[in-house]
Amino acid sequence: MKPDFRSIRIRLLLVLLSLFTAASLALIASIHWKTSHEAEEIYDAHLARVGHLLLGLAVHEVKEREKEQAQERERDGGTERDRFNYEEEVEELERLFPRQEYAARPIFQIWRHGRLLMRSSRAPREPLTTRLGLSNHDVEGAPWRIFEEREPERGVEVMVAEKTTVREEMIHEISMQSVYPALIALPLLALLIWVAVGRGLRPLARVAEEVATRSPKWLEPVPLDRHIPSEVVPLVGRINGLLERLGSALERERRFTADASHELRTPLAIVKTQAQVARRATDKETCSHALNQILAGVDRTTHLVEQLLTIARLDPDGDSQGMAMESIALDALAAEAVADGTPLALEKEIELGLSNDPQRQVTAVANGGALKILLRNLIDNAVRYTPTGGEVEVAVEPLQGGGARLRVDDSGPGVPAEARGRLFERFHRGNRTDSYGCGLGLSIVQRIVELHRAAITLEDSPLGGLRVSVEFRSRADG
Repeated sequence: MKPDFRSIRIRLLLVLLSLFTAASLALIASIHWKTSHEAEEIYDAHLARVGHLLLGLAVHEVKEREKEQAQERERDGGTERDRFNYEEEVEELERLFPRQEYAARPIFQIWRHGRLLMRSSRAPREPLTTRLGLSNHDVEGAPWRIFEEREPERGVEVMVAEKTTVREEMIHEISMQSVYPALIALPLLALLIWVAVGRGLRPLARVAEEVATRSPKWLEPVPLDRHIPSEVVPLVGRINGLLERLGSALERERRFTADASHELRTPLAIVKTQAQVARRATDKETCSHALNQILAGVDRTTHLVEQLLTIARLDPDGDSQGMAMESIALDALAAEAVADGTPLALEKEIELGLSNDPQRQVTAVANGGALKILLRNLIDNAVRYTPTGGEVEVAVEPLQGGGARLRVDDSGPGVPAEARGRLFERFHRGNRTDSYGCGLGLSIVQRIVELHRAAITLEDSPLGGLRVSVEFRSRADG
């Protein structure tokens, strides 16, 4: 089965094992280097001690033999005979260097004035080296570490050599002693990590089970008990916040659905009643009146459905992140909205005008489509509630410090200050029941204002009715 690399357990396992492996390799490399360095120093010191010992013994032996030769020359009348047999000393000297673990018996040569006086049984007859001190040379095809020391007064040279493989074997053995624990600990650590992470993730599993077993109607907060780790608390808090917002949204939808069904039932009942009247009418005038009422009812229902669809488009998003914002010329948009509202104003003989400064363009960062809906609803609302022969004025003006203001004044009956707060409630039409509206216009306007993080105010208008002002902050103001 292919591992799921999105799993927290798998990720932690891979990360921790990788770190442990890297640390182990670094430790092994450090141990290997340290061991190699220390082994070189120990073995070199051993060779040097052997060389010093052999040189001391050889010089002493040379001095003794020189005394013996001098005595023999005096006794034999000046005849010199070289009766030295250094080979007899080899076995005795080799006993000084017994073979031990991690240490092979070294080979040696003793020279005097270019003449080989003595060598170990395994040493060649050719000089092991020509360099004083420590050096590396191949002897009979194998690498050796060689130490040479001289005594110039007697002309004695001592060469001691040891195979480098002895050192390498010891270094390898010590290094492997540090590798084995790491190899054993790696699977054990993997198992411990797997178990520990599994136990650590149990609170997440409990939260997931708690959420999974809930019905769509059960939107109570997930309980935050003491067993939930502090790292999981923010997640549970976000889930509870989501459940709270979801509950509020569902509650609003239930109220909206109930109100909408009630509002749709009335015009549809009127249409049905007028259709029955038209079918039973015996005279043309009654039939014509009933048909006109049917058309008016259909228009009112159509307007209500359009407003409901607008609310449905605006409500799902909790903020303006999904809306495309751009710099909008408010005066041009207002002129277009006034032109669209002119037919309804002419029908009611209402003077609809636009007040703005043609020399100065007023802009705001907003969504063009949403602003069209906002202006259309404000103008439509003002025209519908203004009596025949009244006046509606739309104004666009810049604000000091940045931003812009949209303002709609009407000469209608106005709204008392204490009742203005309810104008934003859905399907609320104040005290006017004869209006063509459905009570959703200002609710839609308020939603658009919220999405733009703007501000809306309701005031008394100089024209005698209601003034609605919407202020858009500049981009810098956020």
